Amino acid sequence: MKPPTPVENLPALRALPLEADDARREKQQALLLVGLAKTEAESLLSEYLKHQGPPFSTNFNPPQTPPHSIPVLKREDLPSSIYKRLALIQSSFQLLTRWFASVHTWQSSLNPNAHNLANLLQMSKRNSDALSKQLNVILDQEDLSSPSPPSITSAYNQKVAGYFVCKSYLDWLDQAQIDLTILVSESAV
Repeated sequence: MKPPTPVENLPALRALPLEADDARREKQQALLLVGLAKTEAESLLSEYLKHQGPPFSTNFNPPQTPPHSIPVLKREDLPSSIYKRLALIQSSFQLLTRWFASVHTWQSSLNPNAHNLANLLQMSKRNSDALSKQLNVILDQEDLSSPSPPSITSAYNQKVAGYFVCKSYLDWLDQAQIDLTILVSESAV
């Protein structure tokens, strides 16, 4: 009787743990990136509101419906499949990246001396883009371009849109952390 061939001599089997390790590492990296982005964005919304003036800097009561195509998280509408949720999170970060570029441009004009806010908006844009790309890797999908945000000319409407962008970004970071924690824990088994 011939002894069994060691696993290291079978290329297909030898590659499986490495691929699984790579996939697990990608998921862990995405989870770490979300944690870092959340830490960096902790003061984003309060910093944003502080620089907008009344009624934003006082008791701002946002409209019920966000303007245009800002991806607002509605947890009750999330799909039950974790991969479908992650795909939705990925597309939201991709769209928010474009929105952050617009908000940064508007704030440069509306609040040219708010350097900390400008830095937070730029950092959030970069992190949103990085998360979108990292989720593309995990989901093994192409990076499809999202539509550009619509042009908003009214200063008040720009401020409202900026509020929803900052708030939505924080909400999507929370959901991404929840789902990636589940995904990483399932991968460890």
